[in-house]
This record gives sequence, structure tokens and C-alpha cells, in this order.
Amino acid sequence: MTSTERIRAMIAGKPVDQICQSAWWHMPMVDKNPKDLAKAIIDFTENNHFDFVKMMYNTLFFAQNFGVEVAYSQDPLVWMPKVVHQVINHPADFKKFRPISVTEGNLGRQLEATKIVIDHFQGTVPIVGTTFTDLSFYKDILTFGWNECVLAGMEYHRQELHDALEIINEQNVRWIEALAEIGVDGMFIASHYATDDWLDDAAFDEFCRPYDLKLIEAANRKMWFNMFHVHGSGKLSFHRFVDYPVQALTWEDIWGAPDCTSFADAAKLVDDRKIFIGGIEMWSDYYSASNDREEVKERLKQRCRDAVNAVGKDRFILAPGCGAPLDVPPYRFTLQHEAVMEVTEELRAAGKCC
Repeated sequence: MTSTERIRAMIAGKPVDQICQSAWWHMPMVDKNPKDLAKAIIDFTENNHFDFVKMMYNTLFFAQNFGVEVAYSQDPLVWMPKVVHQVINHPADFKKFRPISVTEGNLGRQLEATKIVIDHFQGTVPIVGTTFTDLSFYKDILTFGWNECVLAGMEYHRQELHDALEIINEQNVRWIEALAEIGVDGMFIASHYATDDWLDDAAFDEFCRPYDLKLIEAANRKMWFNMFHVHGSGKLSFHRFVDYPVQALTWEDIWGAPDCTSFADAAKLVDDRKIFIGGIEMWSDYYSASNDREEVKERLKQRCRDAVNAVGKDRFILAPGCGAPLDVPPYRFTLQHEAVMEVTEELRAAGKCC
């Protein structure tokens, strides 16, 4: 099976010939140039035999088309840029500002990189574009990460906040449609609003859910492998997302234990056709104090076995719960592939794999 055939089989509820795996991380030294970014993603995928490509666009990629100017770090271990200029400082400002077309500006450069990756793999590996939910983008356009602007908008400028979200949503849907047009297989849609610490359920239902569903609807129209990333750790408000009509869910299912939502927990809440992506605790599983490759691989193998025991090999993809830390030695992802193949062989020997 090719990677595309495997994941299509998983979505259809059919068995796969081996356990699937992938990973992604920021690429701060190359993600400003489309050709460099595309080559880095292609190499990262092929070197580690990943079963899908998650496009890692540069940070604040969407906000830049709304007038945000950034200064990127020159440190290969720092992915967060500094915001040096903003033109939108209030929800009412969105009505006065016309964003750059999604085929131009920084988004246009991300489209170019994505098309190079699509053309390279020729359908053998699913290519997944990236976006965030509209409220996440609102937060980052105004303040890059500070949720206080969202809470203030809800309290003092409720209608203007909804108007701003409609404008962002329209641009976000166009972004998804532009990716579909060049042949992307699915979307990675990420939400920062996955805990009560950031937003309670009532506010989520008003300011997130209806806009999230519009994005998912746009992705489902022309794409077949869409995933929703429930961002955060520990006490996630996972119930908010269990009925989202996507093909896969990805989240940090181990980090934050014992308060995290495990695969076993999620399986009780989610229909049995959704794929779970995760299983690796990205802050510790890739590391070894002794720098012993076998120690790291055995840890990854045990994570893989645990996931298989929780939900079976045919509905999960082994991956870190979010973007892997930039200080992970690159060969550790090779160990991830070795771990998956060795656990697959264990299943075959036990008569549990085709």
C-alpha cells in the first residue's frame, strides 16, 4: 500500500498493511522561501517515511495578509517571530481593512510551497494544508497570542467581534478553497480554544463552533482527509469537538497526564470511524539522557503498542501531539519509523496484522 492507500483504507474502516506514522515541526530557517520550505518538507517526509505531509507554514502566515509585519528569528531553535507592525487594533478595524488576496502576499508564497510538495509526491502521500480557526486568527492578528483581546471583545464589542469573525471566516474559507484548487488532500484545522481556561462552553458555542463548522464544511467539499487539532494539554474540553465532521482528530493525548484525554477516553466519545493522531509525548519521548538510540526507540515502540491496545492499528497514526520541539535530533524521527515497523512485525507474528 502507498501512504495514500493506507489512509483511505483507514477512513473507510478497512485494515491497513502497517501502522501509520507522521510528524511535523516548525522550519524557521527555511519557511520564508517557498522553494526552500518545500524542499525541507519533502526531505523530512521522505527521510522518515511519513504517511502524510502536514504543511508547516511560517508563523503568523495568515495574519500577514491582514497587515501584520513580523521580524523572524535567526535562531534555528526559535520559531516565534516578533510583531513589528499592526494595522488592526480593534474589532471595528476589520471593516476598514481589505486583506490581501489568498493567492498573493505571504499566503501566496505558502500556496507556492504547497504546490511544489503536491507535484513531487504525485498522490502517493496525502498532503495536508494548515489553517487555524477564525477566533485563533483574530487573537493573533490583534495581539499574537494574548487572549485578553478576545475576552475584551466579547464583553464590550460583541457584535463588532462577530462582524470581524465573519470577515476572517470569508478569507479563511477562500484560503481552504485555494488549497483545494491546487490539489491538497485535506486540512489541519487548529483551535486554541480547547480549554475552559481560555473560553467557557457558552462563549465557545457562540464565538467558535459556528465558524469552525463553516471551515470544516469548506474543507469537506473538495478534500477527503481533514483533521481537527485540539490544541493544549491537561484538562482539554474535548467534548466540544467530538461531533466535528472531520476524518481525524489530533491532540496531545499524553502530555498533561493524568488529566489528559487519552486515546481510550476519546474512543468512548467519538464515533469509531474517526482516526486518532498522536500517541507520542513530544516533550520527553524523543529524548535520552544517555543519547541511547535503542532506549528512545523502545520508548516509542511502547507508545505505539499502547495506542494499538487502546484503539487498534487501523484507526490511529503515531505522531507527536503537536509540532515537535526544534531541539529534537532529526534522526529520532527515523527511530519513530523503525519503532512503527517493528511493532507492525510484532502484530504480524501474533496474527494481528495482514
